[in-house]
Amino acid sequence: YQSLEAAVNAAKSHDTIKMYANVDIKEKVAFNNIPLLTLDLNGCEIRANCSDCGMEVGTDVTLEITNSDQNVDGIIQNIGTGDRIAIINNGGWLDVRGDHVKIIGRSTEKGSGFAIENRKGSTYVFNGTLEGHEFNGTTAAGLWVSGGTADLYGGTLIGVGQPTAAEGGDTFFRLAHVLGIDQDRGARVCHGKWAFDVENDPEIPVVAEALGNEKD
Repeated sequence: YQSLEAAVNAAKSHDTIKMYANVDIKEKVAFNNIPLLTLDLNGCEIRANCSDCGMEVGTDVTLEITNSDQNVDGIIQNIGTGDRIAIINNGGWLDVRGDHVKIIGRSTEKGSGFAIENRKGSTYVFNGTLEGHEFNGTTAAGLWVSGGTADLYGGTLIGVGQPTAAEGGDTFFRLAHVLGIDQDRGARVCHGKWAFDVENDPEIPVVAEALGNEKD
């Protein structure tokens, strides 16, 4: 097939689309009315350079993304300027499988960038890599769950430039509960920063220095 869209339109349930060359998508490729389809990146790269998103998984569609080439990463990423999303799950099941599958969301000075946005349905990542590359304060994320559910089983989640950071929540990193860490910026959601004065009381001994003198 001369294009990814032509291959998707011709595919039937349980088919596998295998890539043999890198592809630039300039119009959205929709996966609809296909109960089960496998997209084998085969060490190739799909670059989504179109508004909204590059690929969309429709209702009741299962799309499994794999990479049969174990020597070269298969990559899906958004490029260009303005708001960009590589893949949108809009009601189906999106499975990202394999150590050598990378899906990358890149923001630019003129818009946000997301690798995957899960609007409805479910996204599963099995040992794949999701990356969010933030540019100069614009929003970027490997995975944005605006609706539905998402589950990660192994694999790698990479954020460059604090892509999950956002003001106004109970945590500064939106994925703090997943990552297990957050950035302490000295502020609290309800009452702001604690105000305090530091005073030195000469009558209170400095324990560390006292112990040090005794040891010497």
